[in-house]
Amino acid sequence: QGAWVLPELGEAPLRLRVPAELPGQREGRAISLELLLSKDGSATGTGRDEHDGYGAAGLKDALERMDQAQRKQAVEAMLGRGLHGVTLDSLAADHESQVGGPAALVFALHTQLARQDGSALSAPASVLPERLGRRWAQKAERAQPLLIDASEKSSTRARIMLPPGLHLKAPPAPLTLDTPFGSYRWSAREEKGKLVLEESLSVPLQRIPPERYKEFVAFVAAVDDAQTQELRLAP
Repeated sequence: QGAWVLPELGEAPLRLRVPAELPGQREGRAISLELLLSKDGSATGTGRDEHDGYGAAGLKDALERMDQAQRKQAVEAMLGRGLHGVTLDSLAADHESQVGGPAALVFALHTQLARQDGSALSAPASVLPERLGRRWAQKAERAQPLLIDASEKSSTRARIMLPPGLHLKAPPAPLTLDTPFGSYRWSAREEKGKLVLEESLSVPLQRIPPERYKEFVAFVAAVDDAQTQELRLAP
């Protein structure tokens, strides 16, 4: 990242480069879910939403301003991006009063994870889709640069116990996107009776000039397409 050192009177400004992250500093968000899927597509389980760095500071600040009911509503809304009819059965916060360091939300939930299709189920490829197009690429073209004013770094891992007799059929190949605008990785596999979904997204702070906006839109569309796939679970 580029930066300028403001000079003293009579001195020239100094341009230097600083690392995207300070040495030893963790930054980003990691979400993990452990779910039990039923044959009707409903699921119950637990989750952990852990934040580091500036994200942890922001989460602690937000928690300080919300009561328990507001916290529950906020987490249900966040999970509702990818889970239908999600309801929290419990919610707690780890390290919320600690100065510095990480912060995490720990919860139990039930939801309608998959839809029935005869004897099979159709499950989402991503339990927490980012919907990047809705956020950053609502226009086909731009006359002015697009500013991504906050970097994003997140990972999600969901382990879903499948109903007896159902298996992941013809899973899509793992996806890896590495572009000047960001990176994304996604994979799905069956492991010891569990559907394991893993994905990670990294989008740095940046300014995208109009002439490169279509390339950025292509990256965003590829991520959204991967996250809106359905996975077939069948005998």
